[in-house]
Amino acid sequence: MNSILKHIVLLFALISPISSCSTTNIRENEVTVEQLKQQGWQIGTVTYQSFEGGFYGITSEKGDKYLVLNLPSEMKVANSLVAFKGQLNKDIMTIQQWGTPFKLSDIKMLKKGLPNNAF
Repeated sequence: MNSILKHIVLLFALISPISSCSTTNIRENEVTVEQLKQQGWQIGTVTYQSFEGGFYGITSEKGDKYLVLNLPSEMKVANSLVAFKGQLNKDIMTIQQWGTPFKLSDIKMLKKGLPNNAF
């Protein structure tokens, strides 16, 4: 009986410090969407258009459609939420009848969507 009591006391001694530790939010250091907007980032959704040979673009939160000329392959995932920066490129013509040509200067994946072939 005395041995069982020692084990119980030892078990409580080991568990007590663990239960009294505070937990930290893993996402605590992540930048929020609002902070990104304040830093000049736009927020949008990567879309795949199946016409004109198929291509990817970004539709902004405001509904603007951007035909991204330099979208990195790892960002070519339909329905992904992204933060992006860049410039309109109205001086070129494209065969796609969708969106305004846009050259990215930076892009961040906020939430990965489904690959196009998953539909």
